[in-house]
Amino acid sequence: MRQIPPGQEGSIEVKVNTDGYGGGKIRESVRIRTNDPNRPWIEVAVTGMVEKFAEIRPERVHLAGPAGSPLVTEVEIIPRKDLPFSIGEVKAKNGTFINYELTERCTEGKNRCVIRVKTPARKRASTPMPSISAPTAKYGP
Repeated sequence: MRQIPPGQEGSIEVKVNTDGYGGGKIRESVRIRTNDPNRPWIEVAVTGMVEKFAEIRPERVHLAGPAGSPLVTEVEIIPRKDLPFSIGEVKAKNGTFINYELTERCTEGKNRCVIRVKTPARKRASTPMPSISAPTAKYGP
């Protein structure tokens, strides 16, 4: 534990997980323990806007249709031009009944990435269709 001598100043580095907040406000609290008997804890609010690093259309995919029929859709990702961007991994929360592939990479000359999401044809009477969220992406310096 770091201590700050009486009458001195100090700084505390706070890291906030901003996953899922792109384009929105975030609010978190930090509790700081002190040796002041009248105020043993100080709570500091950390607020701000999280910049959106890419447009994702649609942001969520829900596949629904007749049992046994293959269903296909595409997700388009348009990164901001002022931030470095690459897709590191594509995965579904529950990928048991879903296939996905990165069909178009965001490389020089292309201003978008495309992920194709599909369900395989099945002979089962019913197949649960999971939703997938935005892909994991790396951006920034």
